[in-house]
Amino acid sequence: MPMRPRRKGHKPSVRRNRYRLQPNDLVKQTKFLCKVRDTNNYEVYIILVNKIGKIFDITVKKVELVKYKRGIQF
Repeated sequence: MPMRPRRKGHKPSVRRNRYRLQPNDLVKQTKFLCKVRDTNNYEVYIILVNKIGKIFDITVKKVELVKYKRGIQF
């Protein structure tokens, strides 16, 4: 995380990078909709949970984001 220079009267601020896929995002994997449970290896792999509750991990390249937290992606 890069540090910004000290602002007058404040401690240094840290810019935090957000992962593209976060827990509870809705993603489409082939023809199934799944929820993201966790991210692994700097978001190379994500752990998904399907409607039945089966847990599996897959690469990020094989999924498509449908819904980010509470909004719909276009």
